[in-house]
Amino acid sequence: MKIGNALNTHVKSGKIISYADDTTIVVARDSLLDLKLTAQTANEQFKNWCNSNQLVLNTNKTVCMYFGKSKQEIMSSTPNVSLYTKFLGTLIDDDLSWTHHIAHVCKKLSQAYYILLKLKSCVDKDALRTVYYALAYPHLSYNVMVWGAAVERNRVFMLQKRLIRLIYDVKPKTSHKDTFIKNRILTFPSIYIYKLCMFVNANRHENYFLPLGDNHTYSTRNSQVLTVPVHFTAKYERSPLYNCVKAFNALPSDIRKIKNKNKFKAALKNYLMDQCFYKATDMYM
Repeated sequence: MKIGNALNTHVKSGKIISYADDTTIVVARDSLLDLKLTAQTANEQFKNWCNSNQLVLNTNKTVCMYFGKSKQEIMSSTPNVSLYTKFLGTLIDDDLSWTHHIAHVCKKLSQAYYILLKLKSCVDKDALRTVYYALAYPHLSYNVMVWGAAVERNRVFMLQKRLIRLIYDVKPKTSHKDTFIKNRILTFPSIYIYKLCMFVNANRHENYFLPLGDNHTYSTRNSQVLTVPVHFTAKYERSPLYNCVKAFNALPSDIRKIKNKNKFKAALKNYLMDQCFYKATDMYM
């Protein structure tokens, strides 16, 4: 039996999210008092489960995070509340601003720049490109769906352009667009769009992606267009699912119709390389 399934039968006060050796308990309540009491109960249930299974909870790697408006109140009354933590390789903060993760990505891109700078005098552009995809691209693309619309995202794009300028000798104050297009390299905004659309293609039959055509019993020309979720806040417009729908709907209809994953991937990449978006919103606003 998987740990997540086993825990679900014992920790009934919260939802268990388990991946490999990482386990998270999510508790949601309408009032602060109910939240604190439920979280304490879930914590006790989890400790009891660990004890009964001869497991030791590593308190040094265990944190409590609160997402909500009454931050100061709960932080003053609840010990060991963390402002951010690493979750499956992504630094998540209690405001979902992704500031810490973007700072982490920028640090990795700066390290990649230093290595490329040292290699530039002894290897050709093809080798530098390979190093870029080994050391920089993974950080540009990893889990970018959740943080790619953050307010500080442009810091990442600026460092990506700095890397491209170094590899291909782009002069200062010169547009990078021709270089991105010529060398078939996705801009950071295009990487973000690519991940959003690939997610939709892989999950287009899930409940959170509802085609407009599902509202009719007959075929319509908008059958591949997804229903845009109703929302009331600007923060929701930076959420992954909302931007998945916006990006997918903005694709040319001939690409949206492709169901085969590999064919969709190839067509999407070629489209994004040709368009060379400098802002994701340039595509779907």
